[in-house]
Amino acid sequence: MKQFIRVELRAAEEYHDTIIAFLQESWFLGAEQYGNSIVIWLRNDANHIPIPDWFHERLGSVGLPVEVESFQVTQDADWLDQWRRSLEPIAIDKKFLIVPFDKPDSWDHATHFEKANIIIIEPKMAFGTGHHATTRLCAECLLETVEPGSKWIDVGTGSGLLAIVAAKLGAGHVIGIENDLDAVENACENIQRNKCEHIVEISTHDALLYCYPTCDGIVANLTSPLLVRLAQQFANALSTGGWLVLSGILTQQCDEVVAAYQSVGFDQHSQKISDEWAALTMVRR
Repeated sequence: MKQFIRVELRAAEEYHDTIIAFLQESWFLGAEQYGNSIVIWLRNDANHIPIPDWFHERLGSVGLPVEVESFQVTQDADWLDQWRRSLEPIAIDKKFLIVPFDKPDSWDHATHFEKANIIIIEPKMAFGTGHHATTRLCAECLLETVEPGSKWIDVGTGSGLLAIVAAKLGAGHVIGIENDLDAVENACENIQRNKCEHIVEISTHDALLYCYPTCDGIVANLTSPLLVRLAQQFANALSTGGWLVLSGILTQQCDEVVAAYQSVGFDQHSQKISDEWAALTMVRR
């Protein structure tokens, strides 16, 4: 059974999103926020790191005041149970309802949604349940950009949620790119559960090394530095009029990301903000 590290930090709530943005290591899995506490989940391959020292060094260097209250190694099942208990159904712009698979009582919330617009996500290793602002913002942008029969790529698909949203909006073909094998397994299960396997395919690749095929749209919920590095590859894949939906961007990082994409042939179409996070919709010119 796999093991994970649970780290509980004490930090003012106003710093939580910024803290998460600075923890984009390969072994960072996700976070839960409770008032002035934030729980960080890490892969066990990080257990050789002196946890308190690392957090103080990484976050203190950018002026983020944090205290490490506790950390512990926990089993796979323990982590999943704790995380699942914290999830509730979430609506995306009154169009889709995302329902955790193992919460049958939550189906009571689904009465106002068409059956085809209920997305069932079993939360496993992948953090992509729609609860984080960046995922919700991307889904809202897809509502405005996915056209019937279009071809899309979801970069860093995680649980497969955004690929499923694109498929349910009428996309003819969606490729979900993911390099985390646990997330790949979770995404495939969720795609089948939502009967989208005839539209969505999962490709196990590193986003920076993938050879992007020509497509009509790309959605990428990553980090700002990674998005900047991918600008030219995305530009090569999209022809004139192609849509680009980007998130994982703190509001103060928007100018840098916009500039990178404008330099390779994109125009900004719109911007959505939630708390400290932004999503950009851009068009290939």
